[in-house]
Amino acid sequence: MEQKDAFQKILDSKNGLISLFKEDLRKKDDDYRRILKEENEDIDDIIYKMRQQFYKLRDMNLNELNEIEHKFDQDVGIMNFLCNNI
Repeated sequence: MEQKDAFQKILDSKNGLISLFKEDLRKKDDDYRRILKEENEDIDDIIYKMRQQFYKLRDMNLNELNEIEHKFDQDVGIMNFLCNNI
């Protein structure tokens, strides 16, 4: 009986450890899922901000290009006027 009781204590201890390990693993899995979700949200935020920056820079460049073209057309018009009146 003593040996059976000792063996049962060992089994109970082993099962207790298994339960602790399973609980710890479940917590780590939950933490991992949470971290992945946070990273996904962070990546989505970064992509959104990058798109906004891209659109802003694109619009700024288009405006600048339009201003340069307009100034060029004005300069060509002035040069044509001057050349025709010489």
